[in-house]
Amino acid sequence: MRALAWVVCAIVLSQQSTAFSSRPCFSRVETRIFATADDDGNEVLKKAAALREEANRLEESLKANRPAKGSNIRPQPKAPPMTSYKSMKDSTWTLTYRFADRPESRDVTSPSERNLYNGKLTVIFLNDGYSEVVRHESTNVKVQKVWGWDVERSSDDDNEYLLFSVDFVLPSIGKERFYFQARKSVDGIGNISLAEGTITVKQDVVDSKASRWSLFSPRGILAEFRAVGEFIGKPSTAF
Repeated sequence: MRALAWVVCAIVLSQQSTAFSSRPCFSRVETRIFATADDDGNEVLKKAAALREEANRLEESLKANRPAKGSNIRPQPKAPPMTSYKSMKDSTWTLTYRFADRPESRDVTSPSERNLYNGKLTVIFLNDGYSEVVRHESTNVKVQKVWGWDVERSSDDDNEYLLFSVDFVLPSIGKERFYFQARKSVDGIGNISLAEGTITVKQDVVDSKASRWSLFSPRGILAEFRAVGEFIGKPSTAF
């Protein structure tokens, strides 16, 4: 009987041992799974941190290169300060001129051929009455000399006029003196402006009948000024 009990116990122990040996080791498998998840999670966190750091660098770079607010609007260039003068002495003016080399012929049956010239002449009207050329811009006109200037009051309209003359060298006729005249105006605060600028040439008046019977020609005794062009004078700087 005792021997039979020992046999039963041995069988039971053998079955339990077999059951335990054939049971899957969930604890080992679970441990291995959790370990793999931790490794992958750490890798993902590292990549996320690297991406975040790269994004921060890009954002800082964009901020550094980003234009200021409203800078897409092109700034308007500042207008240079207006030049003005309260006296003609030591003042600088830019004269934009256009004239013909000779006046129109009075004989409508035989009109004279006229050549037109234009350019810009900047002049200083010095304190002592002389004039000085600052610059001259023209493609085919040469300035040989700018003569002295003066301001005279007209007895006809009681206005003051700026007067001066310029010796030009023209391709068509060579050297010729042209006379510039402009009305001087003064505004409410004393600033001077020039208007109605005209350019004339001086021509001798010849009486054909008198010269026909006279031993002496009257040429040069009488002269008249004939209009050949106009100009606009604006206050400028010497630089």
